[in-house]
Amino acid sequence: MSAMIETLIARGMQPRHARKAEQLLADPTRSSFSQVLQMLISLPRSHPDGAIVGLIGDRGRGKTQVAACVMAEWVRCGIGSVRYIRFAELCMRFRDAIKTGTETLTLMDFQGEPGQSGRSLLVIDEMDKRADTEHERRTLNTLIDGRYGFGRYTLLIGNDTAEGLMEAVGPTIGSRMHESGGIRPLNGPNYREDLA
Repeated sequence: MSAMIETLIARGMQPRHARKAEQLLADPTRSSFSQVLQMLISLPRSHPDGAIVGLIGDRGRGKTQVAACVMAEWVRCGIGSVRYIRFAELCMRFRDAIKTGTETLTLMDFQGEPGQSGRSLLVIDEMDKRADTEHERRTLNTLIDGRYGFGRYTLLIGNDTAEGLMEAVGPTIGSRMHESGGIRPLNGPNYREDLA
């Protein structure tokens, strides 16, 4: 197993996506999502002050795989730190942090501290699962808005429409997403059906 794959797995990415990312990056033009992939990889050049990007589409279209490729490229090029988490897991971590009184530390773990140098990419998958409570919505807003304010990069993935993702993140994050990275649909083939 390569060091890049090990790094991706250590930063939360599923092993199968990490392995496939290495293969796809060897020849990124052979995938149906190469245009979106190249745009996401070039974010630090096109948006040097940070960005929020939404990646949407039906199940099986390669959204998580695109995120794995972007993370792999960040690792390979030494662009910055990377981290992957599913939305439900993020919510569970914040619920646990409230119970233990470590909410601020948990928020900083995902957000980065003010003045912390270096670029950072956080991928939050399954954003189509809505926050259960108003507190979770506020915490998500604080996390993403804080990352944006610190010049960080956040990729939000959802089996959703643009309108659905905008509803999930709310007007403030939606406005910042529109301003910085936008929402990119993946409408290619269903890779899961192709494997069946």
